[in-house]
Amino acid sequence: MIYEKVLGPEHPHTATALNNLADHYEIQDEHHKAEPLYQQVLVIYKNVLGPEHPYTVETLKRLAHCHDLSSRDMEIDEMR
Repeated sequence: MIYEKVLGPEHPHTATALNNLADHYEIQDEHHKAEPLYQQVLVIYKNVLGPEHPYTVETLKRLAHCHDLSSRDMEIDEMR
């Protein structure tokens, strides 16, 4: 990713770009692709902004929601 190369892997703009990509995957119902990106964003935000920053908290909510949807997708696949 360009942001990682130019700004570094821990830069907030890198996290924002990863978050936008994860959001895109969520919209496409590709939760399995979004979840690891949200995890990466969460680590960056926790390290750079702190655990109680609104961006960190929002990312944690999105990760939890994504995980819930991923689990449901897996349950549905198992029923087929």
